[in-house]
Amino acid sequence: MTKTKILVVEDELITATHIASILEEKGYEVPEPIIKGEEVPEIVAKEKPDAIIMDINLAGKLDGVETARIISGTTDIPIIFLTSNSDEQTFEESKTALPHAFLTKPFKSEELLRTIDVVINRHQSHSPQESSSVSITEDKSIFVTSKNKKVKIHIENIKYVVADRNYCTVVTTSKEYVLSMSLGVFEKKIPSESFTRIHRSYLINLEAVDSLDDHHVFIGQKSIPIGNSYKKMLQSKIRIV
Repeated sequence: MTKTKILVVEDELITATHIASILEEKGYEVPEPIIKGEEVPEIVAKEKPDAIIMDINLAGKLDGVETARIISGTTDIPIIFLTSNSDEQTFEESKTALPHAFLTKPFKSEELLRTIDVVINRHQSHSPQESSSVSITEDKSIFVTSKNKKVKIHIENIKYVVADRNYCTVVTTSKEYVLSMSLGVFEKKIPSESFTRIHRSYLINLEAVDSLDDHHVFIGQKSIPIGNSYKKMLQSKIRIV
């Protein structure tokens, strides 16, 4: 059985190590903690965590609130905020990023674990996958369940997928399919060697790329922006001579 994966975003090394230790002892999978908000989108695309524990005050250009807004705009991954500031202003500001829970430092291990358990269970029970689903066949095709009908799509015919809050649109060579699942959920279900996220709102089929420059990928007549946080990931997957 696959372990539930929790990503820790915390710039205090002692606190990050402490949280990771608590989670691993409980049986969770914990990737290497992140200290900068601008690194989060790329790591989320790579690790595909089931939940994120995010400190509000982070080292780097983006704080936890701004980072959470970016992640929440493209995925439905639940985010739990951590902060040493329990004042009303901090709380009100953090609410604008729509976190799933809020923990104040210092916290007890039991409090952390119970919060994670409640957040993940609540998230799974309200998952948008209930009305749309994706399953992969051996011949590298996917069956997309949309509007109570199963449609077979060859993966090579998918050009890109674009996010729209908790929905995403799969754009193929002949048709578009709107699914009631987030881009992040869809991304977890397809082969990572064929697709990559290049923007918080776009997942592309690498085989469909016609050309690219420093800021855009071109698929047919479609110009898709490359987010700064995703450039390294894209460069690692595209062979340029």
